[in-house]
Amino acid sequence: MENFIGTIIKNIRQSKGVTQKELANKLCSVRQLSRIEMNISSPTSYLISEISSRLGNDLLDYLPYTDDPNAYHVKNEIDRIMRYYHLDKYELVLEMLENSPDINQASSKYAKQEIAWLYGAISNYVVIPFTIAENYYVKLLLDVYAFDTLDEIFTVPLRAVDYRILNSLIVFYLKEGNFDYAELLMIKAIENIEMTHNSIREMSYLRFIYNLSRLYLTLDKSQMALHYSKKGLDYCLNSGTLSYLADLSNIHGRALYELGDKENYSKFLETYITLSRIIDPSFKYEETIVRLKEKYDIQ
Repeated sequence: MENFIGTIIKNIRQSKGVTQKELANKLCSVRQLSRIEMNISSPTSYLISEISSRLGNDLLDYLPYTDDPNAYHVKNEIDRIMRYYHLDKYELVLEMLENSPDINQASSKYAKQEIAWLYGAISNYVVIPFTIAENYYVKLLLDVYAFDTLDEIFTVPLRAVDYRILNSLIVFYLKEGNFDYAELLMIKAIENIEMTHNSIREMSYLRFIYNLSRLYLTLDKSQMALHYSKKGLDYCLNSGTLSYLADLSNIHGRALYELGDKENYSKFLETYITLSRIIDPSFKYEETIVRLKEKYDIQ
């Protein structure tokens, strides 16, 4: 497999206005850096680490795409599409997936998986040109890993796109009522991330925790809902992450209520109400909040 890490280094360096001489200073010769950027020679792990540090650590984010000669532009385009996805602009995401030259010409296996996942992720909101089913997500994982059952893939560290694919598959299982298997996969995914990632950066970690705690609350397993919602809340507070803080506060408060902790449950539900209004003031939360206040006797 060809490796175009040199092209990526060159693209990032030029985007930051850094010369070869400046980047190579006291690290390697300009000639060696030039050969690396032309993909004639490969950088050592030490050089990759040092070059990445000098370029603001951007290089490490591009490493999964090094089998694509256009990796720099493909990743940047996927990042741009992901931003629109997180803004719920699904029609625009579909348009970009179908019409972007960089996306259509992507040859990186990792990029193709990300693109395929994005199609699946928006399929609940817009009409896409093919059907999404369980085997769609399973095949995306089988393209990389050999397994008979999905739980076998957790024996190795997984990649960010793998976690996103698994999350979509788990949501599919939850909708189909396959709660036992969804529970198993979420527990194993959480354990896999905690055991194999020194620094958890993947937002899928919180999605696994949120969906699992919500499932336990639905199944009247309040103690388990309390355990996992607390794990998620602790992570949010320790890392300064706002995502899922409101929803996890909601689950935690309701779990406390079901367990008879009438003294503490309300403060978590009040946190959910406050954060919901702050995070997305345009969303119509008021009907939900009224029902919540009535059911749990919150003033």
